[in-house]
Amino acid sequence: MIYHILNGEALMDGDLSGETWEAFLENRARFHGVSPEEYQKNSGAEFDKIRNALENSVFHL
Repeated sequence: MIYHILNGEALMDGDLSGETWEAFLENRARFHGVSPEEYQKNSGAEFDKIRNALENSVFHL
């Protein structure tokens, strides 16, 4: 499967820590000044595509 991930977030700045996936999303939300729910709805949904992709998938970022 080929995925086109349209995520404006480069993960070059801000907090990238988190013991769990939820903690990571909370830290990213805090960095961007949005609620964790809003972050999940926007960026988190794109990360979910990557996390749930089939083996041998191709990504265009």
